[in-house]
Amino acid sequence: VNSEILHANQQMLMTVFKFLDKDGSGTIDTKEFTRGVALLNKRLPEDRRLQDPENMFKQIDLDGSGEIDLDEFAKVFQI
Repeated sequence: VNSEILHANQQMLMTVFKFLDKDGSGTIDTKEFTRGVALLNKRLPEDRRLQDPENMFKQIDLDGSGEIDLDEFAKVFQI
């Protein structure tokens, strides 16, 4: 059962990553991330919206390259 949950979480993570990686480059840049957060926030109740996407991006961009790759994304979300 745990492996099924892990697999489902990995699939969800990939879906979110691909949603944010609009150009299919394998990385998410600041523009893609900010756009994705704005789209997500439109669907969330006001009290659950993500604040300060630029700061969030910096926290996820572990190597400071200006792009988030799948490894960084997975590390931040512990998958």
